[in-house]
Amino acid sequence: MMLIRNSQMAVFRREAEQRFESGMMSCLAEVLPQRAGDPALRAVVRAGIAKARGHGIEDARSVAQLIGLMVKLGADFDERADYRWARAIFRDDAIDSDVRLDTVVEALAGRVTDETPAAAQGDDE
Repeated sequence: MMLIRNSQMAVFRREAEQRFESGMMSCLAEVLPQRAGDPALRAVVRAGIAKARGHGIEDARSVAQLIGLMVKLGADFDERADYRWARAIFRDDAIDSDVRLDTVVEALAGRVTDETPAAAQGDDE
């Protein structure tokens, strides 16, 4: 039987995290070509990985989604007063960690729709 030590698992995790980070940088470079290779953007990606881990978010799609929110809203968006509701969701142990991010994203989508002026929605009456 093969035994994998904790130190070996740590190496695998670091390598996987580095591959994920590089992949995120590539994806973000497609969407934000002016920031391709930007060290500040890489710092946001790294902070997003750590923040996701802190919130119990582990699957790659959700981590990427959180990083996207951080790029769009600011790396500390969930710590600001205007997003205290998001912070409460992220910290709510009654909500499964896999559902927390989806809940925040759905709430943000509703807020964008609710706060968009009628003229911008094409409601010219």
